[in-house]
Amino acid sequence: MKKFKILSLILAFTMLFGMISFAAEPTEQEIAVVLNQIGLLTGDGNGYNLDGQLTRAEAATFIVKLLGREETVLESPSFYGMTPFTDVSSDEWYAPFVGYCSMNKIISGFPDNTFRANEPLTEKAFLSMVLKSLKYTDADYNWDSVFSTAYGKGVVTDLSYMMRVEDDTLDRGKVLKIMYDSLSLYDKNGTMTLLDGLITNGVVTQTKAQSLGLVKKDATKTTIVSAVATGAKEITVTLNESVASLLTSQVSVIKTSNSQAVAVTGISQNGKTITVQVDTSLAGQTFNLTLLNVKDLESYVTKSLTANVSSFEQPDVTSDYFKIKTVEGVSKNKVNVYFTQPVNINATLVLHYEILKNGQPFVAGTYNDMEAAVMGDVDNGVSLWIKNDVFETGVQYTVKVRGSLVSAYDSNLNNGLDMSADFIGKGSSNSTLGVDDIRAISNDTVRIVFSQDVDRSIATNITNYAFKNISTNSNSAVLSASMSETGEAKNRTVDLRVLNMSSNTSYELKILNARDAFKSSTITNSTYTVEGEIFTSSKVKLEYVQPVSSTKLYFYFDKPIHPASAAANIIGVNDVLALYSPGYNNRLTVYLDKDHPIKEGTSYTIQIASGIIESDGQTQVSTLIYTFQGVTVIEPDLQIADARFVSENKVKIEFSSEVSASNAASQYKLQYKNDAGHDVSITADSINYIDSKTAVLSFSNIPNESYTITAYGIIDPSNQYTTSLITAEVHKE
Repeated sequence: MKKFKILSLILAFTMLFGMISFAAEPTEQEIAVVLNQIGLLTGDGNGYNLDGQLTRAEAATFIVKLLGREETVLESPSFYGMTPFTDVSSDEWYAPFVGYCSMNKIISGFPDNTFRANEPLTEKAFLSMVLKSLKYTDADYNWDSVFSTAYGKGVVTDLSYMMRVEDDTLDRGKVLKIMYDSLSLYDKNGTMTLLDGLITNGVVTQTKAQSLGLVKKDATKTTIVSAVATGAKEITVTLNESVASLLTSQVSVIKTSNSQAVAVTGISQNGKTITVQVDTSLAGQTFNLTLLNVKDLESYVTKSLTANVSSFEQPDVTSDYFKIKTVEGVSKNKVNVYFTQPVNINATLVLHYEILKNGQPFVAGTYNDMEAAVMGDVDNGVSLWIKNDVFETGVQYTVKVRGSLVSAYDSNLNNGLDMSADFIGKGSSNSTLGVDDIRAISNDTVRIVFSQDVDRSIATNITNYAFKNISTNSNSAVLSASMSETGEAKNRTVDLRVLNMSSNTSYELKILNARDAFKSSTITNSTYTVEGEIFTSSKVKLEYVQPVSSTKLYFYFDKPIHPASAAANIIGVNDVLALYSPGYNNRLTVYLDKDHPIKEGTSYTIQIASGIIESDGQTQVSTLIYTFQGVTVIEPDLQIADARFVSENKVKIEFSSEVSASNAASQYKLQYKNDAGHDVSITADSINYIDSKTAVLSFSNIPNESYTITAYGIIDPSNQYTTSLITAEVHKE
């Protein structure tokens, strides 16, 4: 009795729904006593034979007891005693136990259909039996991965099992330790521990288990909330509760593509957050992370916590202010920087940029080391080209951008403070400048579409082109060279004006000199054939005329048109102004004379005699005609559709419809109540119209965080309608 009291003190530990935490590691003898107390082990009168070798028959018996099924087996020995093994007679004492394990696919025997009951059992075989008892199947592991799986599931706790390959027999004492540790493990479904099963099957009572210190509930079961690659070599793990300090040896990171272990080089903790540093790039690959023997602040130990970690992707920054949105490695010399606001030519000044590697200077922002170009396919991107070094695949770099950089909204980056963003290098080869398309788009215009953005000064110099009639071998002058100002390919598209070309005639265009925007790749003396075509009529069609009100029409075309189409010659209505609509590249907005509105019940025929230009440069020749019915609808009142701060002192306004660019800054005010409760009004210092529906206002001395923005007397583009007062709420970030 005295010995038992001492043992009870030694075995005092707690569990988290069955997760055992020891004040001190119990000995094999102490474990044997506990297992005897709960009916999993019987002695022989002389002890528990802890040094003896475990036979395969005894292992089957232990597993049945561990599952709480001994009584079930002994009640039906003839049923369970029928095994598929040729060397197991049904009258052997162990036959029902072997039969139960075989029926439940816990054991499988040898290829010759024998079981070999009296042979010593290997450790790998017993660990596999315990895993099967926890409902893991052959789909979860194979024979070669038994040791690492047993470690990952908490059946064994020694880190050496992760790399272990040799197998050997094991004595009964070690078997009992494995069984004892496994009592606390949840099955594959996470619903019940082996100890819960013993209690459910009546092998041991809840009271008895609690008296032995096997059952004690913790308020919170430790779990991984998220595991995210937050850097090229950094994983941030968030737990649902704070835990004791972890060692790097308690963290396992495995590459899922080849099951290769990744070295953990460092670990830091802050409350529920654990930051894990590794020596391999996390970009473009997925990983499995395991935390081992995690002890919470109440000393409850969770043997294994696992989570999948997706590949590292530089996160996008979302902000109304001017900030770096994201950075993307493109090739061994090129990286793209995207911002939260549109940029302009100011962003091509390389002095704004610097590139770091491992926190140290890598490429300086000088023209000897770097080129910068505004991207043509987006309005918020800048490409940086490094000249004297290369990016390495998988290595993390940092782009640092000076706060002096100004956006198209005239906002300083990060309110004037420098800003940095990481990216993963791509060491792939650089693409070279080529030509995607060359063709005649009218009788006197040849369009060249290059494969990438080009140097504008070179591309618009007519001396860099030669054009001639192949059949007559006569040269034809290139009269002008211009680049498109719209469309995704605007920095890649050059239109050459030449003398009229004849149909069914072949011409030779020679590009004498062209280079990309970074001056790194050129085209020299390359010859292309252009076929002259007959351009007698425009392909564009006026598909639909929509009366928005009695004094406003939308003209819809079947394809994108050039902004210059706003100068088209429109007949059939008393139009005052035609306006190219931002965001609608196939639409014109036409304002009518308010003294001559269209009327409901009246049919109108619109004729566009000339002036419509397709986005590819094709000019209208034939008259476009469309008939529509008038309406009697008053033009909706102008509203502020959206208002937001784009910097500490600038507000961007988007109107519900177009306004005139002649509206002055003095017509806009910010209003708020000061601490004394008095109304305060601040007039805009300046205004920048981004397009006909968008304006950016600059203010001085704006101390508050929330305002009402007001606009007085705003006139529409036709200068016919004036809005008395419109307001909207606007708040700083």
